[in-house]
This record gives sequence, structure tokens and C-alpha cells, in this order.
Amino acid sequence: MAIVQISRIQQRRGLQQDLPQLASAELGWSVDAQKLYIGNGTLEEGAPDLGLTEILTENSISEITAQLQLIVPVAATVTVAGSSSGTIVGINANTATVSYSLYQGANQRTGIIKVAHNGSTVSYEEDYTETAITDITFSMTANTSYSSLNYSTSTASTITYIVHTPSI
Repeated sequence: MAIVQISRIQQRRGLQQDLPQLASAELGWSVDAQKLYIGNGTLEEGAPDLGLTEILTENSISEITAQLQLIVPVAATVTVAGSSSGTIVGINANTATVSYSLYQGANQRTGIIKVAHNGSTVSYEEDYTETAITDITFSMTANTSYSSLNYSTSTASTITYIVHTPSI
């Protein structure tokens, strides 16, 4: 009769801040950040640099996706009814720039709104040019998570905008 032996291989693990330098090809698991790393090895072994290489996990990919949403500009077109007000876009970055073109019939307004968000306080400045006077008014509101670009107008409008946030 065959003898079956089951063995367990234990890898290094611990808090992200306490993860040590790993030997070449040694695995290390960050229990709090739920990230997996492999040791690069030494320069003498041919490693391009010392340190750890992160192996992508579901949590790593979620973080990358969230960061890409900040880097990639958000573009959209909004049509607003006359005598209305509402929110054009929510921004969940500390700073952003909104480039826009606004059309009210033959009247056009093109501008840039610079947003600074800190906690539930938001400040903004707008620079724009108009071919004729438009009656739209922009304002900003904020909570601790994001700021919102709001509008009010008495004339139907089409607003095309792009939200730019700084790269990480």
C-alpha cells in the first residue's frame, strides 16, 4: 500500500509595512492590503533592481482601475431644459479642470473651470468667452467624498464637457 503524505508550504506573510526584502523568487503576502509580492533577487543574480515585484491580485486591479478613472479624462454631453437647474458632473478628486462648450441656440460659451476640493469645502474659478450672453450660472457644492458642478438656466442648453484630473 502506498504511503500518502500531504505537506504544506508556508510563504512569508504579514502587514504591508512589515513585509521584508524577499529572496529571489520568494513569495510574500500582505495580509492587510491583500497583495502578493515576489522577491526580485540580487543584482549579482541578474535582477534589474533590488526590491519586490507585485503580482496582480483582484485588490491590485481594483486600485489600478480607481486610479485610471482619475487619469483618463471624463467626457460627456448634457442637454438641459429651459428653466432648470441640476448637477452636470460629480468629481471625486481633490483638484480638477473642467473644459466645456455651451450652446444656447446660436449663442456659444466656451470655458474652463478649475476646481479645488478639500473635505467638504470646494473652491473654483472660471474663465470663459461668449459669442453672445448666455444665461447659465455654474456653482460648486461638495461633501467629504466628492464635489459637484451644478448649473441653473432659463434657456435650453447643450453642454459638452471634459473633466481632467491630475495624474497620480
